[in-house]
Amino acid sequence: MQARGKIMNKYYFFHGDISEVVFLKQYQSLFDSPVCSFYINPDDHMSLRKEFDGLITLVGKVNGQEVGLIACDFKIYGGSFGVESSDRVCAFLREMKRRKIPVMFFLETIGVRIMEGRKVFPHAFSILRELKEFVQDNLFMTAAVGSCLGLGALIFEIGDYRFGIKSKSTLNLTGPEVFKMFFGKTVDFEKMASVEKQQHISALVHENVEDKQEVMERMREILSYQNVGAEQVLDYPLEESYVFAN
Repeated sequence: MQARGKIMNKYYFFHGDISEVVFLKQYQSLFDSPVCSFYINPDDHMSLRKEFDGLITLVGKVNGQEVGLIACDFKIYGGSFGVESSDRVCAFLREMKRRKIPVMFFLETIGVRIMEGRKVFPHAFSILRELKEFVQDNLFMTAAVGSCLGLGALIFEIGDYRFGIKSKSTLNLTGPEVFKMFFGKTVDFEKMASVEKQQHISALVHENVEDKQEVMERMREILSYQNVGAEQVLDYPLEESYVFAN
């Protein structure tokens, strides 16, 4: 896969084809074209998946308008929020806010990456501050597409429109082990934390659908009714060439 870019602070925008990247193919139907702009700090010795470090950040076009995507990659550290990946998400949100580009966040995460120690918390929770700034003037949609725990649940709640996937998604500030410590082993965590339960007892979930494909279809539909402004074009000349491994 060919990608090209120019530096923006410590991060770069690169053009790439998500249809050629195994772990990104699942988002192809979300966009008009598989050609997207990846937002990363490149390392020639790392694969693109490792560059994203469990949190995908890219821009694609939906109905001719540029839209930002942040997505947890659960196979990399459980889609958790580490120091570097959280800083990149914050920078991405600031850039999307500056350009008035709406953002979609697909959440499947164990929460903060506590294996990085105490230092991770201010970085990870800075995402909440950036999101509160972002949503003042921009559309932000969230989807719980699997287990959405800890910080992930807090991010989910900020969404202007919030999706869950029936029989698959769970939302809670803690995982099942801690949950059972407080409420007993007989309590069914999967049932209590399910998006169906949350939709029934609260306004946390707006809509539950069958699968991720339906989430993407609904998001495209919602975006088609949004006035997201004139077509945005990345204003960084694309000069340097790189080749990433999947």
